[in-house]
Amino acid sequence: MAMERLYKYDKPTIAMVEGYCVGGAFMQLCAVDFAVAAEDAIFSLSEVNWGILLGA
Repeated sequence: MAMERLYKYDKPTIAMVEGYCVGGAFMQLCAVDFAVAAEDAIFSLSEVNWGILLGA
């Protein structure tokens, strides 16, 4: 799984977000060491609205 590979990577990982970061992209963002976002970046987890587990 890509998220697990990012989390366990032996070197620092950096994510840059511009625009929308929704669903699976947000979950991968949680696995990196450093996240840099533009001022107008929008983050969302649509699973919350559906009442299901994250990443399901």
